Amino acid sequence: MLDIDLGTRLQELRQAFAESQQQIVEARRKLGSLTAKAEYRDGSILVILDAQGRITQLTFRGDSYRDLEPEELSRRILSVVTEAHVQLRRSFAEVMPRSPWGGLSVDEMLDPNTDVSQMLPDSLFSSPGAGQAGAAGRSQGRGRRG
Repeated sequence: MLDIDLGTRLQELRQAFAESQQQIVEARRKLGSLTAKAEYRDGSILVILDAQGRITQLTFRGDSYRDLEPEELSRRILSVVTEAHVQLRRSFAEVMPRSPWGGLSVDEMLDPNTDVSQMLPDSLFSSPGAGQAGAAGRSQGRGRRG
């Protein structure tokens, strides 16, 4: 037999769900306005990405790029685009709240070695506080496979 007040537990779950929804709405608003900008070390190439990681601006400053071999120019452009993607991912991770399912960070959720079964709450049908040890373990990186 369950040793919890189901009405109270249901209300707690509804409240937690409403809070999670509000966090997600706010995060989506912020995520939609993210951009990332990166430059080649000498300032000759500038790349700007939108929130989806698409290149919205590619600028060549000066004429030095004209003297580069195509392979070198390509390598430099790719390095700047890669840096902009790294910056965008960092910004994304700063904006996104920790997952309400297991407390996983964005990086942990994107990591293929993370055990996604850890995203399910331990305490869904138990009394409040009973699942805290599992959640604490996952937030300390114990939710990884391997």
